[in-house]
Amino acid sequence: MVTTEGNDRARVFGPVIRKKVDLMKADDGRFSDPAETRLIRLAGTLLARSNALEQRIAAIESATQTCNCAMVVSETVLDLLSQSAGILEKIRVSPDVDSRRILAGYFSKILQQIDAVVLEASYDGKNLALNDSITICTDMTRGGGFLIEGIDMSCEGLGLSPLNPDNLSNPEIVEQLLKTEQAVNKLKAYSYSYTTVSEMLNTHMAFTRRMIDIFNDGSERINNSRAGQSAIAHVLSEICGLPSNDDSAPEGGGRGPGPDYSGREPGERLSKSSGLATRGYDY
Repeated sequence: MVTTEGNDRARVFGPVIRKKVDLMKADDGRFSDPAETRLIRLAGTLLARSNALEQRIAAIESATQTCNCAMVVSETVLDLLSQSAGILEKIRVSPDVDSRRILAGYFSKILQQIDAVVLEASYDGKNLALNDSITICTDMTRGGGFLIEGIDMSCEGLGLSPLNPDNLSNPEIVEQLLKTEQAVNKLKAYSYSYTTVSEMLNTHMAFTRRMIDIFNDGSERINNSRAGQSAIAHVLSEICGLPSNDDSAPEGGGRGPGPDYSGREPGERLSKSSGLATRGYDY
């Protein structure tokens, strides 16, 4: 136990020292840092977390772009397949030979459009309609993500072929109609994977933006508060060797004009004994 003589009475520091030690242990050794330093460090940590999430935003936007392009490709082929099925059904039920021949020509042109879309479906070094698998990543390092297996959306891959308008047979028309309907069902299931991932990315994006707003708001509040401004002024005075307002404060805990940068705790006062300055506490 440590005892010192203050200006008016003896001060007992044993309980105070034990309290300080307990607080330092509870704070993993960081309690010894000045309050100003810890406050500025907190503001900097919030800002650093916000900046890190901004990089995550860029990764999510890139993943969303890839996913959106893949969705457009699959939806376009799906729409053309639906048109093909409608034309085949009309050919099947039409009794007029000339009408059947004209419709068969339309069917062949739609198949050509499907193959044209497949050839133009390249994005980021991948063909989104020709068996290339897509990895949807949500971080800049591309260390993980969602793998979507590619499929062949070409007419050959879907088992579709043009009809001979001069030799149309009902079995051939029905066969092409069944293959077209199977391709539609397959592509609908495949497109759903992109829809699911897209919704997940939108949710992840909204969460990340909200976290960024929280971190930025917290850092801004600290920097704009009176305590934050005082902490910045105190740290700058320590770095640049400039005097703070507390240097002119009278002894005994009194404060001069301006904020107090002394780092003393509430209830703490300065006392003297035998020419040595010691701190007294009122509890």
